[in-house]
Amino acid sequence: GNISISAWLNFESLGAGTLHTLMQKSNNTGNQRGFLLRYEVDGAVLSFINSSDGIASTTGSVAWSPSTATWYHVVARYTASAGTVRFDVGNVQQGATQSGLATSIFDNTATFLIGAGNEGTGNFFDGLIDEPLLTSDLLTDAEVTSLFNGEDASLMGLDNVAGYWKLNNGLTDESANANTLTNN
Repeated sequence: GNISISAWLNFESLGAGTLHTLMQKSNNTGNQRGFLLRYEVDGAVLSFINSSDGIASTTGSVAWSPSTATWYHVVARYTASAGTVRFDVGNVQQGATQSGLATSIFDNTATFLIGAGNEGTGNFFDGLIDEPLLTSDLLTDAEVTSLFNGEDASLMGLDNVAGYWKLNNGLTDESANANTLTNN
């Protein structure tokens, strides 16, 4: 189904060859690809990658060139039925809505990760991530604006939230799902 990912990001470094994974539930081995959101320094693109069968993946990317030591509110909204993804940074759409993605996300057994890729062994986000939110609903423009303006996602009445972590000195999930994170 659909998925929306939202988080505040602050890059510490943007070195050549770096892939900054923001959020993922995907593993390149064992046919366990699902979804991931990352920033690719070399291409200067924000990318959403998904797989419908755990094997083959599709990618939607938009140009984006963040700076270090600056906070950015980043949102990716994937519409399964259309195979599209829209990216917003700072409450402004980045590029056109990207099409050609798989029309579902494979339900895999990969570990859900924030700030790391490759099952936690690489593609680490070098910087700070705050208030990551994952929902199986498409966030509306009004909801994205509310999050950008600092509204607490746990008070917004959002439906189908898989997890919302304020990361205020703890890893507790603020949604009703109790998906507390493990620090690795």
